[in-house]
Amino acid sequence: MATNKRASDYGRSVVDYVSESDLKSALETVTPQGQAETDWMLPMSDPTAEKQTQEGELQRLLNLKSFMLLDAEKEEAFDKLTQEAKEIFGVPTSLISLIDFGRQFFLSKAGSEATETTRAASFCGYTIQNKEGLLVVPDAKKDNRFKDGELVNSGPKTRFYAGAALVSPEGEKLGAFCLNGSEPRPQGLNDMEKDKLKEYAAKTMEIMVERRKRLRDTLSADNINVELRNHAAVATSLGDILYMEHDLYTAMRLYQESVQTIMYEEGKGQAKVPKDRQETMLNLLSQLSQDNISQVEKTKLMSQVVAMFEKENGQTVPVDGVVDGISGLFHLRPTMRNASTRVLPGLVFSDVFKIDMRPIFASVKQDKTPLEELDFTVPIEECTKATLFNMGQIQYHWQNQETAMQFFHLAASVSHKISPLAFDPVDISCINNMAQIHLQCGQPEDALKMLREALDRGSKTLAAMYRHSEAEHGDEEHVVSMNVEEKDAYRTHRLRRKLARTLINISHVLFHKADYEGAMASLRDAVPLIDRRTMTGRSLSAIWYNMSLILHRQGKSSLSLAYMNKFLEASLKLNLPDHLQTGDGMHHKAVLLFEAGKIDEAMEPINEAIRLRIMHVGEKSSCVAESEELKGKLLLAQQKYDEALGCMTKTLSLGGGGEMNLEVAQTMLDMGRAYHSKGDTRAALATYAKVLEWARSFFGPNHAFVARIAGIVAAIQPQAGVMG
Repeated sequence: MATNKRASDYGRSVVDYVSESDLKSALETVTPQGQAETDWMLPMSDPTAEKQTQEGELQRLLNLKSFMLLDAEKEEAFDKLTQEAKEIFGVPTSLISLIDFGRQFFLSKAGSEATETTRAASFCGYTIQNKEGLLVVPDAKKDNRFKDGELVNSGPKTRFYAGAALVSPEGEKLGAFCLNGSEPRPQGLNDMEKDKLKEYAAKTMEIMVERRKRLRDTLSADNINVELRNHAAVATSLGDILYMEHDLYTAMRLYQESVQTIMYEEGKGQAKVPKDRQETMLNLLSQLSQDNISQVEKTKLMSQVVAMFEKENGQTVPVDGVVDGISGLFHLRPTMRNASTRVLPGLVFSDVFKIDMRPIFASVKQDKTPLEELDFTVPIEECTKATLFNMGQIQYHWQNQETAMQFFHLAASVSHKISPLAFDPVDISCINNMAQIHLQCGQPEDALKMLREALDRGSKTLAAMYRHSEAEHGDEEHVVSMNVEEKDAYRTHRLRRKLARTLINISHVLFHKADYEGAMASLRDAVPLIDRRTMTGRSLSAIWYNMSLILHRQGKSSLSLAYMNKFLEASLKLNLPDHLQTGDGMHHKAVLLFEAGKIDEAMEPINEAIRLRIMHVGEKSSCVAESEELKGKLLLAQQKYDEALGCMTKTLSLGGGGEMNLEVAQTMLDMGRAYHSKGDTRAALATYAKVLEWARSFFGPNHAFVARIAGIVAAIQPQAGVMG
């Protein structure tokens, strides 16, 4: 399962694929022309190469992915090797290349600015297939495999190449340590030089293996000393506080410090975070965590946290471009889609995960709620996966969907348990958010597959929890006093709520696939999973909103209006009267009233929708253009032609940008009606004529839509004093 946009413009990447089955399917990809997409195959036959197979390439790519080095930042250990080799061999360029699915990524480079190329153009793609794991090309212009290649005839104009394969402990050739030159080297490399090049490749692999081990050990938190672990938890907890206050920049810096702290190896003496910094941050968190803290004091303390991460001169902070509020509302594309402002819908799991800091603040009076009843809280030992998830949330807020996917994927990888039935809240949250991004990228089938697998695994876990509920808590007094249903709710609250959100997400995908019966059934299945004891109105509000949209598509307008009214009532109770989502609900209510012929009733909600949308996303947003368009139709129905024309003109300026398309044409037809109704036949004729000219070029001269507009123009021409 891959996102619509690849991680690299140079070719497919193994990081684009979430599971092994998805990667396996991708290796079998067939193009629309019916040909297999063989970007991973050697472009030219090579008698010195081992035979390539899909299974062999699958295992090689999975092994490569396990090192988590693709698109990594520069690392001194690797750069030291390439710089040294460049000098020892006397070549212009020395590189460490990783051969990805359809591209090669340069992990380190000395003497080159390139970061990647296509796999088909690479020399190293041949090196990893070479039976000896070593390839020397004295003059690429005289080698049939490379003489017509782009790296030989353009760019670096490589003539000499030598590469030794990077062979992992699992026996997979992942890339090459290579030397390049723009001049031929007729003598190639002697035996001593070949051995030296192999030594560099072996040393590179040693560093890669050690790095992978360190990353795995530290991310699992099994071997982290308490001091480092606790500081990482403090940094993440402070990040959560800043996140909730919408300071995403400082929150991200804190999350980065948390992960970097975890990355330090145990046993190297004191933590690399200075003692005074650790104490300062712990003290700030302790004060910020007090129940009775005033907003003034909270602001003062947060400013001290911010001061620890002052932005460098000239550094800009990405704009938050996400709608937050009630999670799980269906997102519809506005009818006017050319507006400049882009706002992403909120993720269904938009919460940040918190760390249970009670073990650190053991001496302070604290909430005694069991951890399993805290929806988005994990123990200190699981700090890393929560932090990675939260970093994904921020990247999504900054509209970096691909980067967000990578963080969610990494957090999910850290979250996976040995048992297939083990429930992990971070894991299921990651899967839901990744699926939602897949849907945004136009891949509903991938999203649906992902969500159904998560639902199936979660349902099995839920069934197991029901079976063992009595046995696990028979001695707890506060549980023994409950009846069976209450015990089940107590034990399964977190999972039930997350499965409900998963069902809402599945419904969203089915809605976009126009499977309205399936979408409605998923929402109905979600309702019983919501814990009635702690049920916030948010989950049910999302269900009411989504049911309203489904019923509208099914032509059940009166029921749709009833559910939209329930949503709007709930949003007021949830203190969201001025939220953008309330504006969306008001717009859809106005649509339903308009379609029911209740024109006067529709004016109040459409005006409120415009006010709220402008308040939150500005006048140039596509959703504002959409609401102005509807208001113009309402005013036209009320025979307020000048006001209607004002709204329609504004709609075109916001959403059309002067470019003709079907949405713009529909608005111009309404403008033609308004001009004609007010008696300005010449303006009406000019407007209709523009639409007719576009329609003929778009649909062809014989289309019914063209004939309809031509008939209108012919009827108006005599009224305007124009001969046909």
